[in-house]
Amino acid sequence: MSTYFVARYGSALHFFYPSENLSSLKHRIWQDGYLMPERTLLTGVKLPFSVFYQDDLLHIFCQDTQGNIMLLVHRDGTWNKRTVMQGDESILLTPIISEDNLCILYNGFTEKDPCLLKRAINRSGEWQQEEAIDHYKPFPFAPYEAQETGPGHLILFYQRQANECQVGYREITSKRIGPFHRFLNIQGSLADASYLTTMDTLHILMVVKTVFSCQLLYRKKTEDVFTPPILLWEAPRIEHCLLTAVGNELHATCMIGGKLHKAISEDCGDSFGPMSLYKRKFCAEPVKAGYLSGGAEKGWFARHVYVDGAAPWDVQMVPDLCPDFYYKPEKADESAQLRDLQDRLAVAQRALDAKDRQILELMYRSKTDEE
Repeated sequence: MSTYFVARYGSALHFFYPSENLSSLKHRIWQDGYLMPERTLLTGVKLPFSVFYQDDLLHIFCQDTQGNIMLLVHRDGTWNKRTVMQGDESILLTPIISEDNLCILYNGFTEKDPCLLKRAINRSGEWQQEEAIDHYKPFPFAPYEAQETGPGHLILFYQRQANECQVGYREITSKRIGPFHRFLNIQGSLADASYLTTMDTLHILMVVKTVFSCQLLYRKKTEDVFTPPILLWEAPRIEHCLLTAVGNELHATCMIGGKLHKAISEDCGDSFGPMSLYKRKFCAEPVKAGYLSGGAEKGWFARHVYVDGAAPWDVQMVPDLCPDFYYKPEKADESAQLRDLQDRLAVAQRALDAKDRQILELMYRSKTDEE
């Protein structure tokens, strides 16, 4: 299972992705209109991994092939790493960061059954006894998903281990585990999902696979009430669903028949327009990447974005919706660069003119000497 992340850090975009053989963690930066060379942060890794902010610094949790949980921290242009835990299975770590505490969520085992666990670290840097959250069944696209909605507060999305499909969420803080809220209650299985959480609304876009087809369903929750599911599309195969908020609009997108399609809601998910083909440039092999903004974006909000699987630094669709997504130097700076170039050309032209005069003078002297 491959994992991709895009993180905005000031005016720069950081891209994190696995190598082609899934054994190394790669990193690349877009800054000031330029794409920096690719770097290898760590070799001999197991997927998945997670990226997060703490103290305004970029952090990465990942696991090496020996089962060690590594923490990488980006400070002053350098990545520092250390071992924080040990484990045998592929683990996805998610931090719960508050002012006075640090906890982590992760997938492990209790009595050989897959289980979601919570563990805290005390002020002395010692790990406390782990606490079981629930037995779970990994999604086809991830073990689970967690999204931060405030300091020290997460929404944990997962599938319970049961005979029927039980998909829901819990609210988790460093001190409390909330009850399980089920939001998918139909025959079939969850093939893909996109969750868009804000402070007051939970948006859910799901691809539900039945015996004969796939359904693209949307639900939202406000004030502890779920709306009835809205069927946006039905087809033999639906993939890579994604939710993006653009201004007052909510964009629901997915791949149908190898092409990107979209439906737009102008009333915050109460209703949607018809599903239509996305007619702008879009890659042939899209993957979803987790997106960390590092602050409020201008005019749009997303938890995930599409990237080109063959070039994970090439973000799809969002630059069309938000032309300033890839930050470039201000026009004033470009004008200064142009003036500097013009000055250099003028100096070079004056030097050429001087050379021409010297050549003409030498030719004149030579002709005079011959006479």
